[in-house]
Order: sequence, then C-alpha cells, then structure tokens
Amino acid sequence: MLTRFIATVDTALATSVLVTGSTAAAGERAATAVVVGQTGTPGMCGSANAMWVQYATAGTPTYTVPEAGVITSVSHNANAMPGSIRAAFLGPAAAPGSRTVLAYTALFTVTPSTLNTFSVRLPVPAGAGLGIYTTAADMGCYLPTGAAGDVMAAGFGDPSASSDYTPGGTLPNSRINLSAVWEPDVDKDGYGDVSQDVCPQSAATQAACPAPETTLTKSPAKRSGKRKAKISFTSVAGATFTCAVDGKPAKPCTSPFKKRYGYGKHKVLVTAVSSVGIADPTPAAVKFRIVRRR
Repeated sequence: MLTRFIATVDTALATSVLVTGSTAAAGERAATAVVVGQTGTPGMCGSANAMWVQYATAGTPTYTVPEAGVITSVSHNANAMPGSIRAAFLGPAAAPGSRTVLAYTALFTVTPSTLNTFSVRLPVPAGAGLGIYTTAADMGCYLPTGAAGDVMAAGFGDPSASSDYTPGGTLPNSRINLSAVWEPDVDKDGYGDVSQDVCPQSAATQAACPAPETTLTKSPAKRSGKRKAKISFTSVAGATFTCAVDGKPAKPCTSPFKKRYGYGKHKVLVTAVSSVGIADPTPAAVKFRIVRRR
C-alpha cells in the first residue's frame, strides 16, 4: 500500500542556496545529500499545463530518491518562456502507465532564461520518482547529447488536483529539466538532516542537540573518616554517566557510585551523556577529604 505525503514549500526557506553537505558537531551524525534528476539547456517541447515523468534514463543521473527522506530544494533551468513549475514525486512504473502522486511542492514562478532554485521542505517515501508540472509550453524537458535510452512520459493535469496520473504519450531522447536535492531524515521529523536539522538524532528539536545537566542528589561529607564514599546523581531521561576520579580517565558509572578511597583529598567529576551522545560540558564536581580516625 502506497502512503501519500502531501506537503508544500516552507515560505521561510525561500532562498536559492543549495547545501549539499555538513560537518557534524560533537555527538552528531554526519549526513549526505543526494541530487536526483538533472537540469540542462531547455528543449522546445511540451504543452501548457502538462506533467512530465522520467521512466527511462541512459546511465546517470537517477530520477528516483534513494530512500525515505526530505527534498530540500528543486532546480529548473528556464528558457525564455514565462511560467511556473511544480515538482512532483510519483510511484514507480516500468513503462508509461498510471502512477500515484506521492508528494508535490508549491507552484513556483520562474525567472526566464536562468537557472531557478527553490528551497523546500518536502517529505518523500523511498522509491519516489521525480516529475515536473509546467504551466507554459516548452518548459518541461531538455535534450541531452547522445542519450538514446532516455524516454519521458507526458500528460495533462496538475498533480495537486489528483493523486492519479496517467501519461498520454512519450518523448524519446529527452530528460526532465528538473533536479532536486534529497536529504536523509533519521529522526523522521520532516526536516532534512544536512541543511535543515542540526540535531538529526532527535525529533524534539532542529536546533543544536541539547546537552544534559548533571545533578548531584547525594555527596559524601567534605571531611570524613570513612574510606568508602557514595555519590548519587541524576539527569535527563535516557542519559548515561561517566565518572573521573582524581584526574584519571573517565569511565562509565551508574548512580550511586560507590568506591573505597585512600587518605587525603579527592575529586570526582560526574558527567551526564544524553541518549544521542551529547555530554554535559559542565560536569558535576565532588570534592572531599578522607582523614585518619583518632
């Protein structure tokens, strides 16, 4: 059963900047963007209010998203014709035939005779194939050199008006004049993990992953004759902890942390680590002294 995802452009993202990679901060996972489709010198083909899909391509590029994720931008190389475009993603088909519209963008007015790029936030399922809807003639395709295996299928109708699309004809040696940037969405929050989500490990935020706070609930006396000491602590749900004793390397620990100490001064640093690997930058410090009993 196909699941239909319908989303529109986020107006706050109306820029022309493509981001195709990112550097992960501490505890965050690096993500990689993938470009599907391709733009080229516009060819004079197609009718107004037409929908185009690619179902055969000689070699690269691919017009199919690699897995479920988010489309973060679409690009179209416009000719001199004024008009608008809408990117659509459809269910697969081995040959021209009925397809299901799975997702589509807002309708974008293009600037003629230039490469147009529109930022979006569009969740798409795995296997969705790229299509383009155009409001004016001769906007939908380009004619690549030496691509005898390229075939497009064309038909009429705006994908926003119906979830079913049945092409009425084919155009050989042609490719859709459209590309899209796909990004993974590990936490399934509807934001691309490369350019839109700084914390791809958690659906609770798209800003930097929050660091946990380490809270002490019980500490040993500042001065004691007991060589065994117990430290209790807590933090956010799902957090783990490390304990560093007297400047030694930190090791995993649990609350309460019990240990036998020698005589003298001691310092234990307790650090909470969130479920997504973010460590508390300000560990809780416990200082005490073990003295000989008289």
